Amino acid sequence: MREGKRIMITLLLAAALTMSGCGGGETPAAGGSTGDDAVVVVETEKDAGPRVMLSLNGKTLTGSTEQLLAGGFASVSVTRSADGDEEASSASLNFSLEKPMGEEGVMTVTGSLTMAKDASVLFDIPVEEEEEWTEEDDASPEEEAAEEGQETTEEPPETPEELPEEDFFAEEEEEEEEPDHQILSAEEAAELLTTIMGNSLSATEAGATLKTENTGSLTWQYGAAKAVSGKDDYSVLNFSASCEAEGVLLYLNAGVMVKGAEDAAEQLTKTEEGLGAWMKSLAFTNVQGEILGGKDRLQIPFAGKTLAVPGTDYLRVSGAELKFAASTHYLDASYEGMVLTEGKEAGFYASLKNKNAMTEEELAAMDGSEGETLEGKGLRWTVVTTEAENGGRMLLARTEAEGQPLFFSMEVMGFGEHAAETCDNVIQNAKGWLAALTIQ
Repeated sequence: MREGKRIMITLLLAAALTMSGCGGGETPAAGGSTGDDAVVVVETEKDAGPRVMLSLNGKTLTGSTEQLLAGGFASVSVTRSADGDEEASSASLNFSLEKPMGEEGVMTVTGSLTMAKDASVLFDIPVEEEEEWTEEDDASPEEEAAEEGQETTEEPPETPEELPEEDFFAEEEEEEEEPDHQILSAEEAAELLTTIMGNSLSATEAGATLKTENTGSLTWQYGAAKAVSGKDDYSVLNFSASCEAEGVLLYLNAGVMVKGAEDAAEQLTKTEEGLGAWMKSLAFTNVQGEILGGKDRLQIPFAGKTLAVPGTDYLRVSGAELKFAASTHYLDASYEGMVLTEGKEAGFYASLKNKNAMTEEELAAMDGSEGETLEGKGLRWTVVTTEAENGGRMLLARTEAEGQPLFFSMEVMGFGEHAAETCDNVIQNAKGWLAALTIQ
């Protein structure tokens, strides 16, 4: 999220709270401020279904998010590419995870999951240009020498009357741009990628080779290689997996680094198992309906305990971006994306922060606001919902957890014929998300 948008949201926060406190200006949306005696309880408990990873050309790739949800990471960034048009050639999910290991150690996991119809996106092999043929290429040395000795006479230029009249109104034919890289089908790229993966693994660990795993719907070529060093040096894990199915190539790769941990080898082995489990969970699935939440929880360290966040299908929305940084006295989490249900499109940005992650302007906007009470599972929120002049919605909420104030804000902008209904649905789902937050 760019800084300009953050400033805009801060100003909207201030305006929304000012209006709700004064009882004038903007009109409260459905479920808006009704006083401290109002109680809203929204349940989101469901059996966890398949979680969306990527979508491309009508195909949806799903998988388990257990490693992300329960990994105990203190810093997470997961970004899914926006859903493109029907001709999009690839989609990707990028991730970066970090967690402390002991007093001074650290482990980082970075990588990506790519789903490609045109797999050249992974290689970018340049197209070799063919040289243009001319008659001079076939001329003998004797002919070239003879031509050099002859005097050439230049014909006089054509007179203006002889020049063809230029048609300024004629449409110029656009030449089709040739791709500057070779187009590779999923099947062609799978073989090339297998070779590259094998070379990379053996370069990390002597003797490391690829294995084959059939998960019932996909057949993977995958492998992992480790290089374990001492406590003060980095130990690394290289994990790669690929498969070709239904006309697309799937490629999962991750790099893991551990430093400052006595049990580096054990940590790398656990992470390898987790990546392998994620790979085996991936499948093409026909996902229908809306998943509001699940019994799984995203585990975020907070105030010496764990903030257990509902396992909503975070990557289901187009262009989803989930981030958080957490420590004993700091929490800064954000989530944004686009809901692209036909006829009910909406964009949103939400954040959850403690006081130490808030700016003075944000804190001033939150102070003194009054609203409805939302009873959660161990947390009691004060909630204000307002309708902006542009038709969007703003949800502001605050609570106290483990002696620290927590602040939540969400801005929603709807599009299309049912924009207002869509905004209200997103806000209601957010309330359910807040109600399900717990401290463990």
